[in-house]
This record gives sequence, C-alpha cells and structure tokens, in this order.
Amino acid sequence: MARIGYPERDEWLHDFDPARLESQSYKRILKQRYDIFSFWQRFPDTVPRYGYFMEWDNVAVLEIRTFQDWWQSIDRKTRNMVRKAEKSGVVVREVVPDDKFWSGIVEIYNETPIRQGKPFRHFGKNFADVKAKFEPWIPQSTFIGAYYGHELIGFIQMLHCDKYTLMSQILSKIKYLSKAPNNAMIAKAVEICSNRGVKYLIYAKMSGGSLGQFKRNNGFIERHVPRYYIPLTLKGKIILFLHLHHGIRGIIPKQIKDKLRLIRKRYFETVLKSSKQSHS
Repeated sequence: MARIGYPERDEWLHDFDPARLESQSYKRILKQRYDIFSFWQRFPDTVPRYGYFMEWDNVAVLEIRTFQDWWQSIDRKTRNMVRKAEKSGVVVREVVPDDKFWSGIVEIYNETPIRQGKPFRHFGKNFADVKAKFEPWIPQSTFIGAYYGHELIGFIQMLHCDKYTLMSQILSKIKYLSKAPNNAMIAKAVEICSNRGVKYLIYAKMSGGSLGQFKRNNGFIERHVPRYYIPLTLKGKIILFLHLHHGIRGIIPKQIKDKLRLIRKRYFETVLKSSKQSHS
C-alpha cells in the first residue's frame, strides 16, 4: 500500500542516526523514493528515545555467559540432539573459507528449490554468486561447517559487530537433517561466542512454526526493540494514520496467517513432488 524505505546501511549491523532526517536535502531524496521511512533501535538499546510513530519490533536473542551455562539452560531433548550429531559422525568446526567451502555451499543452496514451505531465494546460485556474496564479509565473519565424512552438509555465517554477533545464515542439507547438524552448529556458535566474550548472539527475528520452536529450544528468546515510521508524503501520512503500513498482511489475524502458511507449504511441497516425478 505504501513505499517504505529503510537505512542504506544494514540495519542489523549499523545504527541509524535520526539527526539525518533534519536535513531537507536528505528528506527530499527520500520523498522521491518512498512514502514512509522506517528505522529501529538496535538491540540492546530497547528504551524508546525518539518522538516518531513507533511500534515494537523483535529479535531472537541468546544471552551468553558461558558455554556450560547455556548447556544447562537448554532442555534434555536439545542436548541429546547435539550428542546425536556427534554419534552420527557429524564433525562441526570453525572453517577458514576457501573455494572448496564455497563449492560446498553451492551444493547446499541447490539441493532443493523449496525450504520452510516456500521458494528458496538462494536456489540456482552458482560458485561465482556464492563467492561474491560472502567474500566481502570475511574480515568480520566466523564460518562454521558441519561435515559428514568429507562432505559439507551445513554451515553458519556469524557476523561480528559492535553490539552483538549476528547469525547471518544457518543452513544444512535436508537429507542430513536427521543427524541434527543444526543443533551441533548452534552449540559450536555458542562456544565460539563464549570464548570471544560475546554477550549476545542474534538469530534474526523470532518466528512462528518449526523455525521459531527450534530457536526457542536452543535458548533464544524474543526481545523487543522500538521501530519508528516517519511519513514522507500525504499518502504515507494517511496510511500511517489508518495503520495500514503493513499492507494486507498486517490486517490478517494471526490464526488465519498460520493456516495460510500451512496451505502455502503444502502447495509448494506438491509442486516439488510433481517436479521430481516428471524428471524421474
């Protein structure tokens, strides 16, 4: 319903200075592109500090003291999943990325076009795409790999910044999920953060469904941060006044959203199954 703009720099990694909005030239540029401009206060800055229209946004946060403290805080089932990975022959280690590692990620990306019940946006990427995506971030990243034999079956990219470490991506091959590589990689991420003195590990936003449950099982909790919306045009002012800035998605009740996600998941699973049958 409205064109909503966000800061040019990655919101997860950099603070936005709202003093920039006092510049008429900057606001003029924004008005040419957007009806509403939005920014948030990055965790752990959770107390609202600005007078703009505000809503609560969220992030999935794991507060780290020591690895042992985390280990005791998760339930027995999750600890058993970490042990299961090791017993199944999965080896998890910190990786210095090279061409072999990038090639392994290409295989993971191209295993299936459907993940989490919807089209996977990285499906179809080649070696050059993957290398170009990750190489610029190497200086501030830690990479974790999960291996079964010599095969890379999962990886995590952790981005270290001033306030926390962000799990930018965690992904494993679907055919090996029964070996619990993701649980083992989370444990390794916590160990690395603990050794580096990192206080907070962020796993994007808290979500629903199986992914949200996975985050909670591994000790992540939902924490709220202020998100601000600044109308730039008359259309933006009207939409914000009517609370329609989230579009149709924003006015659909959660119960209906959950049902629609399930329908979407079943639809894409059917499409994928039909595609496999037609190629067999």
